[in-house]
Amino acid sequence: MAEIALAQQVEQTTKIAERLKELINAADYPAIEALFNKEMSDALPLEKSRAFFEGLTQQFGKIKLLDAPKLVPPAVIFPTRFERGILDMQIVLDDHDKIAGLVFKPQVTTTPAPERHRTELSLPFRGRWLVFWGGDTKALNQHHDMPNQRFAFDFLGVDEKGRTQRGESNKKGTRTTLPSVGKCSRRRTAR
Repeated sequence: MAEIALAQQVEQTTKIAERLKELINAADYPAIEALFNKEMSDALPLEKSRAFFEGLTQQFGKIKLLDAPKLVPPAVIFPTRFERGILDMQIVLDDHDKIAGLVFKPQVTTTPAPERHRTELSLPFRGRWLVFWGGDTKALNQHHDMPNQRFAFDFLGVDEKGRTQRGESNKKGTRTTLPSVGKCSRRRTAR
């Protein structure tokens, strides 16, 4: 019974989110205001609402797509793809299906961070390499704030004098090896 209610909540919130997307893209601020409940309208009256949505559209462009919703009661979160970025749009509806809460935040990946394990690994290549990003602080590792990439490293191949190389392969002739016991199904090089 509770599962049905939650599914209905997601379905109704999705309808409101799709309507909100249309109205934001059309710059129809009075119609957006009509989706709000009284408390939301009091907190974000039409002029503030107009300024907010104009700024959002100016910075990120129009909304292209709402990805699959994720229920985090009492809210439903929609990864929202704009022309120039992705934000999480979080919507809370009241008992009359009016928007009681609306938040846009930087998109957060839903891929969980792996649990710590004791698998012995080695680097999947030989030769001289430079760690471009990697470490346990934001200053050393651009991946640090993304839980599923917190311990990622970016490597650059270097020659015998420590110089990086440009081209299709960072280190031509480098043999890729497996970092652990297993089978390599595909090799990809960045361009």
